[in-house]
Amino acid sequence: MLVLAALLAGSDALAIQRPQSGPVLELGVGPGLGGAPAGFALAGQFSAGWWAGPYDEDYALGRFWSVLATGRVDWMSGSGALRVAPLVELRHGMDLFVVAPYYFAAAGPVLDLAGGATGGTLRVGGGIKLRRSRTVGLTARLGGGADYVDGALSASVGFTLGIGFSAPVRTRNSR
Repeated sequence: MLVLAALLAGSDALAIQRPQSGPVLELGVGPGLGGAPAGFALAGQFSAGWWAGPYDEDYALGRFWSVLATGRVDWMSGSGALRVAPLVELRHGMDLFVVAPYYFAAAGPVLDLAGGATGGTLRVGGGIKLRRSRTVGLTARLGGGADYVDGALSASVGFTLGIGFSAPVRTRNSR
């Protein structure tokens, strides 16, 4: 609860922050639920994008916005169908020393490779990164939303665990 409060109402006044930005890469796997009728899915996810915001590199402290291209692949165990969702994702979060919570919204097409059906999806959720070094951390993510594929609306829920990389890009004026 304290992390959520800091994410929503924290102040940048105590850190020596300046505008920075850099790349974000994440890879995760985990269980999910989706399809019509709903069934268990095994998921893989890859995200690549860019973050920006006021940031204190010495303490890994600062708020950020990120825009990412996220690819999600779900193998639906009941039907054996393989669904691919290339998403555009918008994130907002805060690095709090070793913990970086965020929330996100994502949208994009859904391709059912087994049946050849197409559709779209909207998803929202949140995640957290536990930094193990200045640039690499363990990630956990929970998201859900709705898929509309081949005329059928269905819920989509996914949880992934993985690894993530992010770092500010150093410029000539960096410390």
